[in-house]
Amino acid sequence: MTLTAAATVPAGTYALTVKGAFGSVSSSTTIQVIIPKPSFSLTAAQSSVTVLDGGAKVTDTITITNAANYTGAVALSAAGMPTGVTAQFSTTSATTSSTLTFGATATATPGTYPILVKGSYGTVSSTVTVTLTVPVPSFTVATSVNSLTVLAGSAGSVTVNVVKAANLGSNVALSVAGLPTGVSATFSPTTTITTSLMKLTAATTVKPGAHSATVKGVFGSVTSEASVQITVPTPSFAVVPAQNSATVLAGGPGVGDAIAIANPANFVGAVKLTLSGLPTGLTGTLGTPNAITASSLTFTAAATVTPGTYPIAVTGTFGVVTNTAIISLTIPVPSFFLAPSASALTLLEGSSAQITVAVNKPSNLGSNVALSVSGLPTGVTATFSSYSTLTTSVMTMVAAATAPAGTYTVTVKGTFGSIVNTASVQITIPAASFGMAASQAAISLTKGSANSATMISATNPTGIGGKISLTITGLPTGMSASFSPSTIAPSGSSTLTLAASQTAVAGTYKVLIKGTFGAVSSIAEIQVTCR
Repeated sequence: MTLTAAATVPAGTYALTVKGAFGSVSSSTTIQVIIPKPSFSLTAAQSSVTVLDGGAKVTDTITITNAANYTGAVALSAAGMPTGVTAQFSTTSATTSSTLTFGATATATPGTYPILVKGSYGTVSSTVTVTLTVPVPSFTVATSVNSLTVLAGSAGSVTVNVVKAANLGSNVALSVAGLPTGVSATFSPTTTITTSLMKLTAATTVKPGAHSATVKGVFGSVTSEASVQITVPTPSFAVVPAQNSATVLAGGPGVGDAIAIANPANFVGAVKLTLSGLPTGLTGTLGTPNAITASSLTFTAAATVTPGTYPIAVTGTFGVVTNTAIISLTIPVPSFFLAPSASALTLLEGSSAQITVAVNKPSNLGSNVALSVSGLPTGVTATFSSYSTLTTSVMTMVAAATAPAGTYTVTVKGTFGSIVNTASVQITIPAASFGMAASQAAISLTKGSANSATMISATNPTGIGGKISLTITGLPTGMSASFSPSTIAPSGSSTLTLAASQTAVAGTYKVLIKGTFGAVSSIAEIQVTCR
């Protein structure tokens, strides 16, 4: 028989009856069981410990002594810790000892606290008190300088020191307040128990003036502050053009100027340059729109720009500071005249003729005059050797053979921007006329032979600038004809060759030779006999 006693069984002496039974027969005996009262004591290796706010953890050893009349582990607990303080056992059920670790956050309330460590076994317990001290932390924030000047667009540094530090278990967190708009601060590092470098950076748009900034150190509920006066002086500079006036020709090449950033003070960075007051058709190009020392400036005027004198404002801007210079820009009035080499000319149908068009007395023209022509009759075309010029261009007119005869006035136009000048040229296209003649009025040939003795020519040709086309009609079956050449100049001639095959029908025939030039034609008649 095995008897097992729980840890919670009350101590005492107990009479146990052991009974044996077989059917209706039984027998019993009494056994006296004694359960003695358990006992133990707790002791602490250190009766008092000190823990710094936010600092390293501190350990103590709790030992179970004088253990008697029990078998098993004692349950350990701790009570009385203030807010922000923790206590942890290496084992909460110990047979001999356990390590108790205390830790305090940076926000733990300073003071001295009795920590009650309790050990329990069943209904039996024992305690020991450990005095826990959280000392009051303290420190002072000090800066390396009390005032600092920071230029717009630049940065400055201040060393922040944590001095007279006592009872700090970890770093002090640093921050700064009261910075003017446009000034930013960074700490390196952001927490420290020794020193940190505060870098102050001023944007280009920062408002000038003196400002009081407060550097603050925080450790838990403890703070310390130091003041630094930050001065941002007013930036200044001047925009100075190399030339205060310039002349630009309409349609001409760009005219350059130089813009200097003079007397820069109290800022670091580039001045933004802009232009205003430009008329339509005039452009200004800055070589360096964000300039530190200088920028080139080029003015270019389109041919269509309105002439005049314009005040062009060149404005430099840095943050809230601006400076403006005025450049007087003149665009003179352009002028020119057209002068054709002839006021009238004769143009034969099917031919071409040329005149020279000159641009006379050009003034204030920055580029070429564009040439065009209007009023050309049907069938006449015109081209220019150069469609834009400042000197001369050759205009070539071509009349088709079908161009109608007559006298026409064509207009040569020169255009530069909004300026237009014209010149008139009278073109006369005389009516074309001619007759046709054959050197032989009658031709005779036998079957299987040919005859090339007849010359065909035009008579009394006038107004013809091209060639006359030749055709023949009236030939009988079996007879053919050819011209060499098939077209003739007004003063030229062509050889007519007639050939008769063996199957040609014998007889005498009236054959018509026709000359055609454009819409004009003429006929010569010959008699052809085939035998």
